[in-house]
Amino acid sequence: FHAAAISDDGCGKVLTWGHGSVGQLGHALNDDCCKPTPVGGPLLQELRKASNRVISVACGHYHTAAVCAHGQVLVWGHNRFGQLGLGCTDRKNQPHWLGGALENLRVTTVSCGGYHSAALTQEGHIFVWGQARFGQLGLKDPKHTIPKRVHMTNPNPPHLHESEVAVLKDELLPVPLLGVFQGKPTHCNTLQHTATHC
Repeated sequence: FHAAAISDDGCGKVLTWGHGSVGQLGHALNDDCCKPTPVGGPLLQELRKASNRVISVACGHYHTAAVCAHGQVLVWGHNRFGQLGLGCTDRKNQPHWLGGALENLRVTTVSCGGYHSAALTQEGHIFVWGQARFGQLGLKDPKHTIPKRVHMTNPNPPHLHESEVAVLKDELLPVPLLGVFQGKPTHCNTLQHTATHC
């Protein structure tokens, strides 16, 4: 119900618009906005001063996450299920740093599902948080309010061809990932050999 984009002026300004009732636009107000408007707040000003910038952004149903050039993650919006990963369930109407298990890691990609989120680190590790009622986090517990690492232990992912499984058994345990993608109920991961595993 909302959208986000990054400016191409070299500054990495985050622009959001659409439904804003729970802070998902990051404008400090909980109002809807019908035109692309820059996300504000002290953290984005701090980024610009540090020659850091937002390089990617993702939207869930009612929350937003962004990755910075130096590998940090910013989150804001609805948080009833811990989908912001801040260790609480309070909504945030301006960007907040996501720390915890990701504090000293370099995140390359973030993805938002309806009420959950995932991040891929430079080392190829997946971290997830938020609602897991249907198992979409790949963890046993139904809710996580902080990022938790998902361990890829299955040497025979069911969506791979036999030739790819043979390569995985011999060379790639744990399996390095290239991307994390979301659907409304689940997250999918793209393996280094271009197969997708959900």
